[in-house]
Amino acid sequence: MNNSKYAEVAGIPVALLGALSYLALIASALAWLWWRPSGAAWPVMFFWGLSLVGALYSAYLTYVELFVLEAICVYCVASAGVTLASLLISTGWIVRAVQAEEE
Repeated sequence: MNNSKYAEVAGIPVALLGALSYLALIASALAWLWWRPSGAAWPVMFFWGLSLVGALYSAYLTYVELFVLEAICVYCVASAGVTLASLLISTGWIVRAVQAEEE
């Protein structure tokens, strides 16, 4: 995968994009913890949106691994799992917040 044409996007290594994505997820999670008492929703929405984009891109890369390259990258699978977990957790946060507002 690292030596294929799928290893870069616009000349930027996919691994670097993933690392930057994880840093942004951590920053938004910390921002949410910081601004949570004030009721700010943007950190959770940013986290959710980034997780959604990451999960969709991970699904695409998993398809490439399985059906194009016919090779599995353990780190890629782990990253896809973490990204999917981030999406599911943040979706739960949002659903819970909406339900709390309706009560």
